[in-house]
Amino acid sequence: MLGRIPKQSLLLLLASLPLPAQQPVFHSETSLALVRFQVVHDNTYVLNLKPEDIQLLEDGKPRKFTVFENGRASGRTNTADLVLLFDISGSVLNAGLLNPLVFKSTLLDGLPNVRLAIYGFSDDLRRYSPPTRDLAVIEAAFHSLGERAPGETIILGPLPKRSVKKPGTWIYEAVIAAARDVTPKPDVHSTIDFSDPAPGSEAALPSLSTAMMLVFSDGLANGSSAIPEDASAVAQELGIAVYPAVLGYKNMVDQINQAKMSKADTRLMNLQSQQHEVQLFTRLGPLTGGRAFDLPQISLAVMQQILDFMVGQIRHQYLVGFVPEVSSTPRSHKLEVRLVDKTQGTLMGGTRTLVH
Repeated sequence: MLGRIPKQSLLLLLASLPLPAQQPVFHSETSLALVRFQVVHDNTYVLNLKPEDIQLLEDGKPRKFTVFENGRASGRTNTADLVLLFDISGSVLNAGLLNPLVFKSTLLDGLPNVRLAIYGFSDDLRRYSPPTRDLAVIEAAFHSLGERAPGETIILGPLPKRSVKKPGTWIYEAVIAAARDVTPKPDVHSTIDFSDPAPGSEAALPSLSTAMMLVFSDGLANGSSAIPEDASAVAQELGIAVYPAVLGYKNMVDQINQAKMSKADTRLMNLQSQQHEVQLFTRLGPLTGGRAFDLPQISLAVMQQILDFMVGQIRHQYLVGFVPEVSSTPRSHKLEVRLVDKTQGTLMGGTRTLVH
């Protein structure tokens, strides 16, 4: 079975790096490691993969998995949290993008398993709404975001071996803090909410929960020496795919071309430095199993296209998972999903790190 990818959404994607088991009973103290991915063939989602069509590797070696949920559009059992992270220092909040009805009609009405979380950032992180489907809460959150209200402020600090200064736009610190904030507690390495089976019932899977993050920013990390790899390391460990949406990149390219024509060398050097910084920001996509969007303009129509693409990503994602072994000396492990038959399509996502 195949699901068509909207062509208008694909036009927004920046070129990026490519980057049967029994179902056990899970208990509340159990942690489950999940890896999400999609498979695409000829710009169409592949929806009929079976467990024997994939291979899960841990540190390069095949390992068994106990959870497999295919990419069919119906019958989803997982909750998908979409984190919206807005740079409040730029012009995005003045562009009329914060219309909750667009998110309701595109995401919430069509995907009953999706919740929205809303954050803003500059040199601090502001939580306007935890994951929710309550439209009244979402409307209030967008209103507060548009007013740049303090919200529930989460203090950001410098990352290890990095420096910061205020005022600033601390993109990667904010991505890390939002990813940690939205991840279920108390086990920060778990991406799942658990419930015990009813007494006498058959083995039951817990409620699967995954998260994705859309980051709206011009990509200029002012006042911070952090780099995309700082944020991607945490996102990979938490199993969160990040989708950077770049604001104003076309205008920057136009300014670079004008500086070249006028031979304004100093201005050209500054603009090219900013261009490099924006290109680094877009790397958050392929580094975490997401993709980057280059917004030709800021409008509700463009937001609709982005959301249409995200709907496809959520609706057609596969989940594979297992219960990690308990170790007295936990360390980081790399998980990777591969197709047994590569002619079935191109795998998107399918990697993360796990500490156990």
